[in-house]
Amino acid sequence: MIVQPSADVPHMYWKKDAFLAPVRHGSDTRWMDERQIEQAYLTRFEGRRRRQADLAEFYDETLAHTMPSRKACLVAVAAPTGVGGTDGYPADVEGAMEVFYSALRGSSEFIRSDSSIFTNFYLSPSIGLRRWRWRAKGAGCNHLLEFHRDGSVAMVVDIDGKFIDAGSEAGRAAASEWKPQTTSLAIEFVVGSPDRSPVSV
Repeated sequence: MIVQPSADVPHMYWKKDAFLAPVRHGSDTRWMDERQIEQAYLTRFEGRRRRQADLAEFYDETLAHTMPSRKACLVAVAAPTGVGGTDGYPADVEGAMEVFYSALRGSSEFIRSDSSIFTNFYLSPSIGLRRWRWRAKGAGCNHLLEFHRDGSVAMVVDIDGKFIDAGSEAGRAAASEWKPQTTSLAIEFVVGSPDRSPVSV
C-alpha cells in the first residue's frame, strides 16, 4: 500500500479517550509526541502560507502577459492543492492535446452551450520551459493558455463584451467614460475549464 504525501498532516484520530497522531518509521507505525505534533502543525501552516504566496506570484506573472485594450479581460490561475507533484504530465504534443480535449469536455459538461473559450486557441500547443502553451488565434488579443509541469493552469481571455458609449443614456449613468459589459457565461467558461486535478484558485 502506498500512502500519498498530504498537506494536512498530522492526521489525528480518536482512540481510547485520546487524540493520537500516527507517524511512520520504516515499516512501523508510532505515535507522535507533543513536540512532533507541534512541528507537524507548523509545517502545515508554513506550507499553506507558501502555497498562497506562490499562487499570488503565479497570478502576477500571468497578469504581466496582458496588454492594455478596450476589452473585458479575465485572468485566472489554478494550482494543485496536493503535494508531491502531478502525475501524467504530457511528454508529447498528442498528450498535451488530450489535456486540451479533457478541459473542453469538462467545460462542456459544466456549461451547456455551443460556444467555448477554447475556440480562441489553436489545438496544437508548443512546448515551453516546464509548460505547454497554446497559441491564440488573432492578433492584438490577450488570450493565453498554459499547462505547467506541476499541474498548474494559467489562462487569460478577452471575454469581449460591448462597451457603453459615454454619450448614451447608460453611459451617462456609468462612473467612467468606458465600462465593459460581458455575459456571465463567458466568465463561467473560464472558471469551469481547468479539469485536471483538485485546485486552489
